[in-house]
Amino acid sequence: METGPPTWRRLDNQLIGDPETEREFLLSRSPVTYADQIKTPLFVIQGANDPRVPKGESDQIVERLRARGVDVRYDVYDDEGHGFTKHENILKEQRGVTEFLEHHLLRKV
Repeated sequence: METGPPTWRRLDNQLIGDPETEREFLLSRSPVTYADQIKTPLFVIQGANDPRVPKGESDQIVERLRARGVDVRYDVYDDEGHGFTKHENILKEQRGVTEFLEHHLLRKV
């Protein structure tokens, strides 16, 4: 929340919580808090221009998991934000999800 646009801070504080007064609560629900417990392969899809979830946050969890040897696929779309709008990127994302699931689910059958 601290890395998001300042104009969103008031609404974020109301909807999610105030990082100044509810820091422990928010950290208890942050995915990065539990990164050390993730063992299952993970697919992270990130729009490079995402103001809601800045790329640095995805970079952080991907780096932590890879450092522990967790299988992570990380696809970054340079021309997208939070939620994809370009048809070709949506198709590429869907193909990526399908490939990831086929690889990690069907290979065990």
